[in-house]
Amino acid sequence: MSTIYFKKLLNVLKQFIYIISFLLFWWSFSAQADIQKPAIISAHPSYPPIMWQQQDKMVGAAFKLIDHIFTKLSIEYIATPVGPWKRVHKSAKDGKIDIIAAAYMNSERKEYLLYSEWFMEDPVVLFVWHNRQFNYESWDDLIEKQGTTQLGESYGEAFDQYIKQNLAMDWEQKYINHFKKLEYGRVDYFLCGLYPGLIEVNKYGYEGKIIALKKHVVNEKFYITVSKKSPYASLLPKINQEIIKIRNTKLIEKWVEESMTYYKQSNQ
Repeated sequence: MSTIYFKKLLNVLKQFIYIISFLLFWWSFSAQADIQKPAIISAHPSYPPIMWQQQDKMVGAAFKLIDHIFTKLSIEYIATPVGPWKRVHKSAKDGKIDIIAAAYMNSERKEYLLYSEWFMEDPVVLFVWHNRQFNYESWDDLIEKQGTTQLGESYGEAFDQYIKQNLAMDWEQKYINHFKKLEYGRVDYFLCGLYPGLIEVNKYGYEGKIIALKKHVVNEKFYITVSKKSPYASLLPKINQEIIKIRNTKLIEKWVEESMTYYKQSNQ
C-alpha cells in the first residue's frame, strides 16, 4: 500500500468518524431536548379508585404513584385525559402520549409499550344480580353463560384468549349499561375489577342488589407503561427502582383508600 493511498484512506476514515460523532451528538442533544419537555401521561378515564378522569385532569391512586416517582426524579409531567381507553392506547402507540399510568400486560400491548415493574395487584371478579348467583369455581363455569364487560379491557393474555375462544361476552363503555343488563336478566355476570366495580355499584344505587362473587377470575398486576416512541423510555430503570422501593411499603394501599374516599365524596 502506497503512502499516498494510505493518507487518503486515513482522511476518509477521519471524515467518517467525524460524521458519526456529529450524528451521535445530534441524536443525544435532540433526545435530551425532548426529555426536558413535560411528559404527557394519560390513563383509563373510568377505573376508580386507580385512575379516572375528573373534568380536564386525571386522578386516582396511579397518579399519586406517578406524582411520587416523578417528583423524586425531578421530571415535569402533564396528566391529561385523551378519551376512551382504546384511544389512550392508540395515542401511546402513535407516540402522542408518553406514558400510561396503569395498565395490564399482554403481548399486543408489548408491541408498542415498555413495561415497568408491577406496582399493585388488581383482582378481577364476577358481579351478579343478588338473587341470580351461581357457583363459580373455574373459567369453564362461564361457558354456558352470557357475560358483559368494559369496552377495550384486557384481563391478561390467558383469559383474553379464553374469552375469545369460549365465552359469550358483550362489550360496553358505560357502567350503567352493564347494571341494567344484570337487572333485567339479559346477562348472567359483569366481569370487572373489584375496586371500580364496587365503587360504581354504589354510585348508581345498586348496593345490595348487585354483588361480587367471592372467587377471583384473575388476579392481574398493574404496570406503568411507556410508549416505545417516547424519549422517556430511557428513564424506565429509574422508575423501576422507585417502584420496587414503594412495593416494600404500605403507600399503594394508602393511596387506594384515599382515592376511594375522594371518589365517593366527589360523586355524592
